[in-house]
Amino acid sequence: MGTRIMLIVLSLLLFAQCKPEQEEYVINPAEFIYGQWRCKKHMWWTYSKYTSKQLEPVLASELCVERDRIYFEDSKVIKPYFFTPGEVIVEKLSEEGVDDCYTIQKGPLKQLYTKEELRNLDSIHLGKNAYELGVIYLDKDLMILNYCGGVTFFMEKIPAIEKYYQGQESSIQTLALAKPYEFVKLTYSVKGTPAQLKIKDQLSKTLLSIIIEGNKQTKTVRVPLAKVSQLTFEVSSSRPDFAWNIDALVY
Repeated sequence: MGTRIMLIVLSLLLFAQCKPEQEEYVINPAEFIYGQWRCKKHMWWTYSKYTSKQLEPVLASELCVERDRIYFEDSKVIKPYFFTPGEVIVEKLSEEGVDDCYTIQKGPLKQLYTKEELRNLDSIHLGKNAYELGVIYLDKDLMILNYCGGVTFFMEKIPAIEKYYQGQESSIQTLALAKPYEFVKLTYSVKGTPAQLKIKDQLSKTLLSIIIEGNKQTKTVRVPLAKVSQLTFEVSSSRPDFAWNIDALVY
């Protein structure tokens, strides 16, 4: 009985160590869409009005979302779409919307997402009769342009700062921020023994404290950066046989 109680206590202590100091940053889709985006990947429909050759400049181009238009910067293939700020509608996909929307039923999203996952996507219409670039879906911070002439684009927002860290021993890395930003997206993994990751601000306040399992599994967390002008990443382990990676994207 005593052994069982001890195991429960140890489990609770480990959970307390692993729990972030703050809740994960919640993205506001109505504001997050604005800015520059780059193509992460694309998928073809059964039929498309574009050829692979026509699509090359599109894939190499940045997508710009402004307050009154959305367009691929260096592409004349896909036409810009214009709208007014008052026409922007942000909502979650309804069950009827998932079932009735032609571009979801016939395109690749149906194969990539379950119905429940689709209903968790943010649906953004840039106008009442929006089409092609005028219809955006957000899967957290992944933008999906579901139907552009028979092509689906998966876009990632270009961050203000990109930093990539890696090592094979305990380390402290510091990142100065020229101004306060919204959040930092951290993608991290550890190979070997588990390690602890702590993130602190310029006042040494802990923003995040987690134990990373040493199984090479990549995980992502978003940490709010209100009033933060410096980030310090502390990676440590009680054993030396570990290697770690941290990708920090600041928005």
